[in-house]
Amino acid sequence: MPSAARAVLVPVLVAAGAWTAVCVIALNTRWWGLPVAVAATVLAAFALPAGWLRGGFTLGWVTVLGLALVGRPEGDWAIVSDWRGYTMLATGLFVLTYAVGTIPRRARKPENPSLPT
Repeated sequence: MPSAARAVLVPVLVAAGAWTAVCVIALNTRWWGLPVAVAATVLAAFALPAGWLRGGFTLGWVTVLGLALVGRPEGDWAIVSDWRGYTMLATGLFVLTYAVGTIPRRARKPENPSLPT
């Protein structure tokens, strides 16, 4: 993919990841909301190519989750410490680990290809 297209898509995917996390937080109390939201998050992470695109989506998702974990000034919490909250935390940790773990490595150049090994 050309770098110009990638430069345009990364901010879009950051916003998409943030919006997905907002939906996860908003819908986690419904019986169908959390499984659908987790599946959408994980499938989006698997579908995006490794590197900047997957990293952008993950950055948006994990940032919104982190902001929701801080709490509100009144003392309220957006994410409750029950199995649903821990499922969201585990999803965020999984997506972050997957994005970082699949960053492509740069190919090593041989130091001096003319010398026999």
